[in-house]
Amino acid sequence: MKIEEMKAIKAEMGLSYEMIAKRSGVSLGTVKKIFGGYVKSPRYETMMALENFFSGGAIKMQEEAFAYYADSKKQGEFTIADVERIPEEIRVELIDGKLYYLAAPSPIHQILTLEIAMKLRAYIDAHGGECEAGIAATDFKLDSADDKTMVQPDVFVICDTEKLALKRMIGAPDLAIEILSPSNSETYRNAKLIKYRDSGVREYWMVDYDRATITTIDFNDKEHIHLQFYSTRDRIPVRIFEGFEIDFSKIDDYVQNYIAKCEGREG
Repeated sequence: MKIEEMKAIKAEMGLSYEMIAKRSGVSLGTVKKIFGGYVKSPRYETMMALENFFSGGAIKMQEEAFAYYADSKKQGEFTIADVERIPEEIRVELIDGKLYYLAAPSPIHQILTLEIAMKLRAYIDAHGGECEAGIAATDFKLDSADDKTMVQPDVFVICDTEKLALKRMIGAPDLAIEILSPSNSETYRNAKLIKYRDSGVREYWMVDYDRATITTIDFNDKEHIHLQFYSTRDRIPVRIFEGFEIDFSKIDDYVQNYIAKCEGREG
């Protein structure tokens, strides 16, 4: 790999010299000299170390970049200001000062996200509501006084216009939906669920398509959490809107059709 190719990746990913040096094992001074054009013929060992770092592809690069930023402080000490210094290409969530890396979503994850959001928005439009429906990656600072938590629900509905903003939402959504991925740890899932509950989210869905299950949680009763379990073929009530259901079988049909088109191709 040529230096110019490495420079292009560096610019695209928003990588710093410090991060490249730490993750490649090449000294910071040498990295600066090579990328600054002051060294025309770097040593073979140096080039191999840099190439090994840069040749892993976008996903590996994002993971490497996240590891660099996550190592800069102890977990539990990060703030929103720290997150804002991380390049936008590296998606993270911040929960109680802990950074969580968000892997790139799969095509099926994106189909589920868009199909659910479109049905929610169509309902809102048809009924002239003030609510807004949206998808990730929209940041939510769940509590205006808490600078150690900022999350990105996969799908959301927010009905209080005072929470809307141009940079990020300030306050909890009324409905938050997460499309679960195998990379989501139990610790992460539980921490996010608790944050949603405590911040005032009225309704929360967890869509586990691999297991064909959808769990909905009604947080309106603060003393008793109401869980309902559905399959991906059920009609699922959206409780923040009276009398509205999403027929998930239609979404499931769409996903299954997509899977059939991709037969034999993992990507």
